[in-house]
Amino acid sequence: MCFKELMIIVHIISFSAFGNEVFGQLHSNNETSCLSNLNSFEGQPVYHNVDISPEFIGGQDNLLEFISKNIQLSKASEGISKVLVSFIVDSNGKVRIPCILQQKGSPLLANEDYNSIISIFNSLPNWQPALHKAKKVYALYTMPIYICIEE
Repeated sequence: MCFKELMIIVHIISFSAFGNEVFGQLHSNNETSCLSNLNSFEGQPVYHNVDISPEFIGGQDNLLEFISKNIQLSKASEGISKVLVSFIVDSNGKVRIPCILQQKGSPLLANEDYNSIISIFNSLPNWQPALHKAKKVYALYTMPIYICIEE
């Protein structure tokens, strides 16, 4: 059962735990795939394992608050949907090329809802970049989002 209007739960996970057998459809505003096989972007290596992961400034609670305040979902979507949002945090902390994988069997969101989620991630303020061997690096970051919409 859903809470009224909208529930978003954010957890930080490793992307490698999910394969195409679980998450299928890709939604992205960019030709570049941001799946787990992405090893470089703009000539920079993209790290999948780092010493210190990128972090939203203010922590996970502030990230959840930012997403909740800025998400605009259409009336076309309903039910509980689970999506993975995958993106790169570059060495300056900027979020780059967000894309969404929809969980198979999960209710599909309307296209404008996918675009809204991607837009939110494109508008995120800078993060603390990942560190690897004491150097700021580009890092792949993936998080599941549970969206619950009830009329």
